[in-house]
Amino acid sequence: MSRNIYADNFGDLPPVTKNLLIVNVLCFIVAGLFEEAYQLPASQYLGLHIPVASDFYIFQYVTSMFMHGSISHLFFNMLCLWMFGAPVERFVGSRRFFQYYMLTGIFAGVLYSLIIWYRFLPDIQLFDTFLQTPNADTLTQLFNKFELYSTESKQILLEQLRGSNSLTLAQDIATAVEEYKDSWLNSHVAVGASGALYGVLLAFGMLFPSAIIYFMFIPMPAHLAVIVFGISELSFEFANMPGDNIAHLAHLTGMLVGYILVKYWRLDRFIK
Repeated sequence: MSRNIYADNFGDLPPVTKNLLIVNVLCFIVAGLFEEAYQLPASQYLGLHIPVASDFYIFQYVTSMFMHGSISHLFFNMLCLWMFGAPVERFVGSRRFFQYYMLTGIFAGVLYSLIIWYRFLPDIQLFDTFLQTPNADTLTQLFNKFELYSTESKQILLEQLRGSNSLTLAQDIATAVEEYKDSWLNSHVAVGASGALYGVLLAFGMLFPSAIIYFMFIPMPAHLAVIVFGISELSFEFANMPGDNIAHLAHLTGMLVGYILVKYWRLDRFIK
């Protein structure tokens, strides 16, 4: 161990932490250049979609960890990696730290995407019910939950669907609904290294429980700070505040996976 559990500067960083910082910054730059060149966000291909979306691919569990939505998103994630990743890597070793980082990020993404899929399941089933048997009652339920058409168009379509036996009309509406469903599913994309980083934060709190962390400018022991972070993320997740695009659930799953790995590998066995 070094004389200080915190990294002094970039040159003092252990190899995995340093390389992860470099790779994340490079990926952010390349993603920006790709978006500028092709007018398409790289996250649409590399961000994590829910498993039933048409744009979902298994490799997104890895690639999404290196995508970030903004410069501030990247900055705070890399700050967290710099602060907590280096001491954890020094303690457990570079190889084990890399395994820990990747596994927490990947399995946090798996748990997150499955939970989000389960949350959306009633809506997905509603779409599928209409697509199997188009009718005005099911379409009304869809109209009540989603912005499929304008208010005027909704009323006209419902009246036409109720008063007509035309298969063509039903098929046309079903086609539009199916396209909307596909677009809606693909619009839910998660990016960022937060799952892995909350796992790193959890490991830091378990390996250096007495280290002082400033939470909202309040100094507290690391083990207590981790608990506060976890409770905060849990409360934000249940608060479901409008305009909050942060995947708090991914943070929590990262901490859960991290805790399981620390205990399974017995990384904290030397802590008194």
